Amino acid sequence: KEKIQEAVGDSVVAECSLKEVKEDFSNQVVNTVIALAVATVVIFAYLLIVNKLATALTVVFNSIFASVLSIALLALTRIPTFGAMEIYVVASFVLSAILSVVIADRAREISTLVGNEKLSKGEVASQAIKDSFFRLLAFIVIVVAIGIALAAILTPHLIYSAVHVLITGVAGLVVSVIGSSIFLPILKNSKK
Repeated sequence: KEKIQEAVGDSVVAECSLKEVKEDFSNQVVNTVIALAVATVVIFAYLLIVNKLATALTVVFNSIFASVLSIALLALTRIPTFGAMEIYVVASFVLSAILSVVIADRAREISTLVGNEKLSKGEVASQAIKDSFFRLLAFIVIVVAIGIALAAILTPHLIYSAVHVLITGVAGLVVSVIGSSIFLPILKNSKK
């Protein structure tokens, strides 16, 4: 303050203040990764018991890729997350797991029908996605409705949250459809 006062002279009164800004470190990323790792192991073990290895691996791969895609889209759009990015990543993981199980179960049903023995694994996966169209459509309609309901309140935080919900839903849906069409045939053929 004294140096500034000397530099400007007596005609102006100099004032200054010092504020210290400390970086706030949140350990939520580590906790989220641990939670997703535990969820992955539990989902894998359950699906390995209930379904087969191909379904379990497909669901796990899709869930992980949906989380990564969700992070990438959130970073790409640069929309503020207000410290809740972990929620959207976990939601993308869970939604992708659910949608992948729906598609994998439909594929299992199609492959067990009489007359479908001649279908290739890729054709079975493609038919499962086509047969799950209305379920997937209902999912995206629900996601869009939630996004519209949040955005209709017209507060910036909820508008951002609506966009995050849409990103999360789209990431889960896209990865489930594309991942199931790629991984199910590959993993089912690899057991031969």
